[in-house]
Amino acid sequence: MKCLVYTLLAFVMIIASGCGSTRLPPRITEADRARITPLDLTVGVERYQYPAHSKALQKNLRQTKLFTNVDSVYNLSLNADLYVEVEEHLYEPAIIPCISFFTLGIIPNTVTAEAGEVISFISKKDPTRKVRVEYRYESKSVLGWAGLFLNLSPNWSINQKADKRYVDGLALAISKKSEAILQLIEEEKRPNHGLESTSAPPAAGTLETHP
Repeated sequence: MKCLVYTLLAFVMIIASGCGSTRLPPRITEADRARITPLDLTVGVERYQYPAHSKALQKNLRQTKLFTNVDSVYNLSLNADLYVEVEEHLYEPAIIPCISFFTLGIIPNTVTAEAGEVISFISKKDPTRKVRVEYRYESKSVLGWAGLFLNLSPNWSINQKADKRYVDGLALAISKKSEAILQLIEEEKRPNHGLESTSAPPAAGTLETHP
C-alpha cells in the first residue's frame, strides 16, 4: 500500500514539474516596436531582498538589448551610469495541486494573477531621483496534463520570462520612459555652478606698476 502511495506522489510531482504552462503577454504592435529605442547606458542592478528576482531582472534587461551593459551594482562599481532596483515583484501565487493530485492531473489547477515588472531607474548622485517603469499584464497559470498541451500553443509557455513577447513588452515599457531616464543622466552632467569662482577681477589702479 505504501508503495502505491509513494508511486502516486511521484507521479503527481512529475506532472507538477513538467506539465505547467503560463499564458504569455500580448504581442506588441509594429507601431510599438518602432518606439523601442536603445539607450547608450550601463546600468547596475541593486540586490533585491530575494536575490533570485534581481538576478532575473539582470537577465531580462540584457535580453531587451536596450543597454550597453547590465550587471549587478557590485560588479560594475563606479562604471554604471544609473542604478536599477526592483520596486515590486509581480508573480503568480504558488499553486497547491490539490485537484491535480486527486485526479492524477486530469482536472488542472489554474490561477490568474498580475505578472510583469515594476522597477525604478535611480540617479547615482541623488538616490531620491527615480524614474518608475511599470510593465503589468494579467496572466494565467495551469498545472496538470492540460498544461502539457497548452505548451504546444504559441500563446503559452513553461517559462514566460524567457519568451520574446515578454522581453518585447518590457523593452517597450522602458522605452516609453526613455526621455525621463536620460534626463537623470543629463542633470548629473550639468556643471556645479556653486563651485565656480565668483571673485571679481581687480579694479583698475589697484595693481602695482614698475618703471
